[in-house]
Amino acid sequence: MLRLTRVEEPITLGDETESFTFAGHAFVRVLKDSVEAVGDLRGMTLKVAGKPKLILNGKERSATVSAGLMKYGD
Repeated sequence: MLRLTRVEEPITLGDETESFTFAGHAFVRVLKDSVEAVGDLRGMTLKVAGKPKLILNGKERSATVSAGLMKYGD
């Protein structure tokens, strides 16, 4: 069930493996050596190959990569 929220209120979408927490909007692009995101991304767990870096709104951010999952934020 999709719950409509105010733009400022964060929402989490995902399943048992991957999830994304954002407010308003977020766009995520997975490339070979990086994961690039734009928007108000608050947290993310994403399947990745290797050890890509996270670029959020044009700036490199700290994220952990372990067992094929990138984790950022909450």
